[in-house]
Amino acid sequence: ARKFNRYSYIYGGMKAIIWTDVLQALVMYTGVCVAIIYGLILVGGFKQAFSIASQGDRIEFDNLSVDPRTRHTVWPILFGNSFNALLTYGFNQMQVQRYMCVKSTRGAQTTIFINIIGVACLILLSGLMGVIPYVYYSGCDPYTAGYIQSVDQIFPHFIMDA
Repeated sequence: ARKFNRYSYIYGGMKAIIWTDVLQALVMYTGVCVAIIYGLILVGGFKQAFSIASQGDRIEFDNLSVDPRTRHTVWPILFGNSFNALLTYGFNQMQVQRYMCVKSTRGAQTTIFINIIGVACLILLSGLMGVIPYVYYSGCDPYTAGYIQSVDQIFPHFIMDA
């Protein structure tokens, strides 16, 4: 991707880089949405998916525990994501380059706001995309059954299997 961006910058300027980013975002969102829609059709819909995932303790939005041994609670997620956002939006060269290319501070703020909304939507969609294989394979685990060698292969296996 970097080589392509460098090539785009040399032959098309910043406008080419921006349009490349837009095209990449469209491809990513389209792929994620198609996978989600297809998966929800297979598992019986949104309500069914969240019902099974809730019964399996995979969905937990309100864990306010301050116990540091608890895996996912609101506090570490907020702290960790805040720190990650500070690093990404404050120090990442690609992000800073985007801010510097707009004409005003207001334009840079708008760029950040649009990016944050897009990333938040992609994270939520990715979470939903993770619930679907869990629901689909709730009666049989492909990893323990030996169909896949690593748990990282669950989603590609789901796409190929379904």
